[in-house]
Amino acid sequence: MCIPRSRTLGPAAALAALALGGAAVPARAADPAPTLTAPAAVAVDPAATSVDHGSGFTTVDLKLTLPGTTHPTRAVFRVDLTPLAGVASVRTPDGCTLAMQVLTCGQHWLVDGTSTQQLALYAPAGGGTAGATAVLHVTAAAGSGTTASDTKVTLGGSRLAFTAVPTGTGLRPGDSWTPDLTLTNKGQLPASRLYFTFTGGMDLTFAPRFSNCEYGTDGDGGQVVICTVGSTVAPGESVHLDPIALHVDTTAYTAYEDVAVDTTAPDRTGPLSRYHFTPGPAGSPRLTVGKPETPTAPGGALDLHRGNGTGLTAQVANSADFAAFGAWAPDTAKRQGKLSVGMTSSGPAAIRWRGGGEPAHVRVELPKTARVVAAPDACRLADPAPSASLDRYDCATGSVIPSGYFVLFDFTVEADPAAGGSAVVTLPSIGQDGRDGGKPWDPDKANDTATVALDGRTSGATPTGAASPPGTAAAHSPTATAPSSAAPTTRATTPSGTVPGSDLASTGATGIAPMLAGGLGAVAVGSGVILFLTQRRRRGAHRGARHR
Repeated sequence: MCIPRSRTLGPAAALAALALGGAAVPARAADPAPTLTAPAAVAVDPAATSVDHGSGFTTVDLKLTLPGTTHPTRAVFRVDLTPLAGVASVRTPDGCTLAMQVLTCGQHWLVDGTSTQQLALYAPAGGGTAGATAVLHVTAAAGSGTTASDTKVTLGGSRLAFTAVPTGTGLRPGDSWTPDLTLTNKGQLPASRLYFTFTGGMDLTFAPRFSNCEYGTDGDGGQVVICTVGSTVAPGESVHLDPIALHVDTTAYTAYEDVAVDTTAPDRTGPLSRYHFTPGPAGSPRLTVGKPETPTAPGGALDLHRGNGTGLTAQVANSADFAAFGAWAPDTAKRQGKLSVGMTSSGPAAIRWRGGGEPAHVRVELPKTARVVAAPDACRLADPAPSASLDRYDCATGSVIPSGYFVLFDFTVEADPAAGGSAVVTLPSIGQDGRDGGKPWDPDKANDTATVALDGRTSGATPTGAASPPGTAAAHSPTATAPSSAAPTTRATTPSGTVPGSDLASTGATGIAPMLAGGLGAVAVGSGVILFLTQRRRRGAHRGARHR
């Protein structure tokens, strides 16, 4: 007679099987929990509308992270828009759907364990009341876990703006310059705390020492000063920052200082992270905006345009003498040789161009009877050529030419000694308008040109003993690079010129009685445990399918 097999174990066997479950089916470690990061607070511009195409939108950047993800995993973001009524509207992003005031964005995959979503907020339909607030609640799911974040949303904010400061004139190295810094709140809400950031290192030095300022320096000569002023600036109110004397450095020609203001502290994990800060002297005066300071609780109005600032520019009576040089060294066969060209600056001023380009680049023109075999990577062949008889190379230098600057570019050239040709080195200063500005800082134009004969004899010379002041700012170092056969030499470096999820763990069976000893019995009962749990899951799945 055939005895049908039972689909389940008896109570005793099942109990014994569960007792052995910890050994028969090892417990799985809990799946990693996802995390969702979002800004703690944002401000929405009451003037921003849905047709602004992003110009006035406030963005909320969401980032979902699931550690240890090595396979494609879908991520889903859900946003409840109901609380935002009268405070903000949200533009439906591409790939997202809106139903019953719930925004669902499910077209996401984790890449290297992360997925992002950006929400664009604008003013609510029909306007709203400045100062109204709401909480933007976002949930996200990835893997077997969920997480959430809350962002405070405020309609309106401050809008701090500086009055433009005229260029400082009539200054000489060593002078002090005190520009008038006027600040106006053009927003809808008061600014209850002001953070001023002064970025120097460009020939203007923040000289005074205030007790409510922190002074930061980096290894490249850059300087940042961050001052915290606890004064309220009401909408429509203008205030004047206390006079600040900026020292004009000896290297100044066109000097700069950048000033930014915000209602929240600057982010020190970005570019500011390379600065080392020390507090101002405790007994020194405080920097103010001409009105009393009051203790301010955190969480005041945000500024609608964070990082508002202005640039301070001073034109200083100073000079920098640029000089071109060139040298020719033919090989023993006198048919090929090394042509070295470059420039120096004996200062004393450092010439800086903030708008891009170079105060001067090295230009060399050669007769077409000479053939360039190898040129430095930093040197570009002009196309078309300046004339039917000449070729031209323009070699990049840098946006900052400090005192003591020296740059050298080596070309490998084939030249017929009998041709009698020469290479001419010049230092054009081409502005954004495409015209040569003439280097008004350079008092001696006679040494801006060097002519080198390309014949069978060594001619010309390169400067000896030229070296730049200590510095490590790669951003302003000459960018010339070349093949080994035509490597440029640069001896110039310059100072730098310059912001709770739930964990759905999945585990195996845990022991509910002391472990039983036994070899074959354990294997047999262990198989029963696997069968028992599998059958339960199958029946549960079928029941779930019938109720869907």
